[in-house]
Amino acid sequence: DDLVTLGDVWRRLPVRAEVKAGWWRVRAEDVPAGREERISWLFDQWDRIDAWITEHRSAPVTGTEG
Repeated sequence: DDLVTLGDVWRRLPVRAEVKAGWWRVRAEDVPAGREERISWLFDQWDRIDAWITEHRSAPVTGTEG
């Protein structure tokens, strides 16, 4: 309940791995208005996210370093 912002997460969780993040903005007029078109657009956005994750994925951390 105390983890509200990204800064809260960063300070409170014991993360020793490198964390990469990316984001982009979409103008409201670029989001389709129709329900089916919006659903298709949203799935395309998820595909874009999946591709980004695959491209930037690092080797898994085993916990034996340093």
